Amino acid sequence: MSGWSACSARASAKTSSWSGGGFRFAAQAGPWSFRCGLRPGGSTGGGGLGDAARPSELGDAALLETLELWLQPYLAGIRKLGDLTAVALEPALRAQLSHAQVRELDALAPARLRVPSGSNLLLDYQADGGSPVLAVRLQEMLGCAQTPKVAGGELPISLHLLSPARRPIQVTQDLVGFWSGSYAEVRKEMRGRYPRHPWPEDPLSAAPTRKAKPRKP
Repeated sequence: MSGWSACSARASAKTSSWSGGGFRFAAQAGPWSFRCGLRPGGSTGGGGLGDAARPSELGDAALLETLELWLQPYLAGIRKLGDLTAVALEPALRAQLSHAQVRELDALAPARLRVPSGSNLLLDYQADGGSPVLAVRLQEMLGCAQTPKVAGGELPISLHLLSPARRPIQVTQDLVGFWSGSYAEVRKEMRGRYPRHPWPEDPLSAAPTRKAKPRKP
């Protein structure tokens, strides 16, 4: 598939009377197109979603051309152009797939990923076709020796490791390398800022957690 440029769709009224206003949906449709094009092995070439799927019909250009067909049923209650920002495209886009294709999509390119702490976190599929991003607090990845992957275990995700306050600490696709490398400096800096959260010397042998230590009375 081609790279995902920001696209502007014309919505009309429920699609025709709004034709003068631009409806930017690439933030949802572009990543969706990328997800649909993923194949085992991590590539996004033709194919994707098995032989029965036609991913070219789920690309940005085709979705724009057929906008009235797949989006109109989901515009109930939309009365002005600004309301379009509240439209969730995922259900409308999923409806374009068969049950078998939905199952394969969720297997190859899951919308969420369960991390070692047990949290089920949203994956951010990039509109430009880059590696999916998982923003997760560092403590929830303790004990994990492998970077999570999608596309049949072939495409590593980009881990955005966060502080307990959900501020960015590190971006990596090599979790083991982070634990054995720059984590020592991160630990040195952060343990004083967040003393109620674990910063173990050996992160690979530590248990992941979503919780902070109880406050001292």
